[in-house]
Amino acid sequence: MSERSRAAIVTGAAQGIGRAEAERLAGSGAFVVLNDVDSDLLRETVAALGGPGVAAGVAGDVSRPETARELVAAATADGRYLDSVVANAAVLRTGMIYDLDDADWSDVVSATLGGTFWLAREAARYWRDRERGGADARRATLVLTTSRAAILANPGQSSYAAAKAGVAVMAQTLARELRAYGVRVNAIAPRAYTKMMRDGVGDFDPAALEEWSPTHVGRFVEFLCSEHAGDITGQLFVVHGWHVSLVRTFAVSDAVDLDWAAGHEAAAARIDGLFGEDPKEIAAFQVDDLPLARPDAPSPFSVENR
Repeated sequence: MSERSRAAIVTGAAQGIGRAEAERLAGSGAFVVLNDVDSDLLRETVAALGGPGVAAGVAGDVSRPETARELVAAATADGRYLDSVVANAAVLRTGMIYDLDDADWSDVVSATLGGTFWLAREAARYWRDRERGGADARRATLVLTTSRAAILANPGQSSYAAAKAGVAVMAQTLARELRAYGVRVNAIAPRAYTKMMRDGVGDFDPAALEEWSPTHVGRFVEFLCSEHAGDITGQLFVVHGWHVSLVRTFAVSDAVDLDWAAGHEAAAARIDGLFGEDPKEIAAFQVDDLPLARPDAPSPFSVENR
């Protein structure tokens, strides 16, 4: 039986970013419950972390609400306190919207947005019910994984970007809802070389792998779950290597008043005032200079000749 009294949950944890986060949280003294759909790889990862005294694996599909209940039950067994929850699991389907079918949309949204919601809801119920039951107040941390696809509006990823944008706003909403229970909620948009990245854009130059290692994301999540980040909640961070950026979402301009009786031409002039010197058309998507092993590889974000 584990002697670790506090627990963490990490989804999408059999490899990549989730595994790096689980390693750091286990190293901080938490008993870590890992989730993934790949049960074989999940068992290998749990064993590598130290086995039953340090970690446990709960294989399952996060788009099923039952999986969230199983994860929280496993984390809080034997009287452990659920200290940290990190929701990573997602599904990516790449393609222009006219090439996506119904299953592409439902698979992405149910796992990426729905799976995050189910887990956050189950954890929130645990924290609320614990306090209502008279338990001493304790801090807790919820970290939701969004994506730069949501921030930058990547073409070719409409379903994924929409789902991840929902995750980002969910984090801010839950930061307000759960503050009364001592829960801090933040979102991260990680940039790391993982299987999903490799499948999407191709192999990276080996010289870039250190900067793009998921280890950096794991370290930052460990920080967010620590007392050193005790005053941070409702924020969104881009994490890439040792670089961390803060994202401010949905800045709203001052309003203009429209007099529709004056006609559409007058309304257009007023709307022009909202833009000032800024363009009224969204900018063309600028693809980052990814350190690809084949720099001439076609970009999955290109909208030309589609």
